[in-house]
Amino acid sequence: MIIGNISLDNFPRFWRGHGVHSPFVYHVIRHLITTRRGNRSVEKLVRAYRKLLISSKESIFVDNDYGTGAYRSPERRVSDIARTASVSPKYGAMLGRLVEDLKPKVILELGTSLGISTSYLALSKPEDTELITIEGSTNLSSFASKELSKYSKVCCLVGPFASILPNTLSHIRPDFIFIDGDHRYESTMLHFRLLLDSILPLQGTEIITLVFDDIHNSTEMQRAWEDIVADTRVSTSISLFRMGIIFLRTGCQKEHFNLLW
Repeated sequence: MIIGNISLDNFPRFWRGHGVHSPFVYHVIRHLITTRRGNRSVEKLVRAYRKLLISSKESIFVDNDYGTGAYRSPERRVSDIARTASVSPKYGAMLGRLVEDLKPKVILELGTSLGISTSYLALSKPEDTELITIEGSTNLSSFASKELSKYSKVCCLVGPFASILPNTLSHIRPDFIFIDGDHRYESTMLHFRLLLDSILPLQGTEIITLVFDDIHNSTEMQRAWEDIVADTRVSTSISLFRMGIIFLRTGCQKEHFNLLW
């Protein structure tokens, strides 16, 4: 919801930035989301890692999983997680373009999983940008850490988000956050409020970016996304088929965009 009982579906749908008047939003949609341009070296490296995972015969016992709920058994094949629960190349490349263009100083990821999305972020970020990724499952974090150890300034933390996030936010102030874990309504809203309370107020003309995965995965996530968009502190929001992006900016009118992509 945006105001009162107005559904997000009632807002105009845009394609490749046509009809968007905001220069900033037009740039994001046209050059960072819908473009086919990408960092080929980054995509090649992540593609090789994904291929390795899909061919793996290994299984992992996934404890403390609050992800998509696509599995019933905690014993899961690495190949199955890579195929169905990891970020797709299309959206992974988009995350990379956002980071490469916006050049955040501190990136925070909630939900490391096998480290595919983390790899896009790590390979696209500036050399001196810090990246902290948090995973609820000890075994998944341990598995991903082996791949992520080759990248500079990547810190892997493990444990429940609700326990680790407050202490983490007392030491860092992230300006790019990717949220892909614990897809329950109450948890998503708790993490969102913790993040905004830690980040705000904005400093000068800075832009804070939050990307939410699986916003239409369940009724709980759809409800959470609508409430996040409706928050008065959110200035700009973009709904994609799978992900939702919000920007915290000062001095601009509240806007929402449904993007056909």
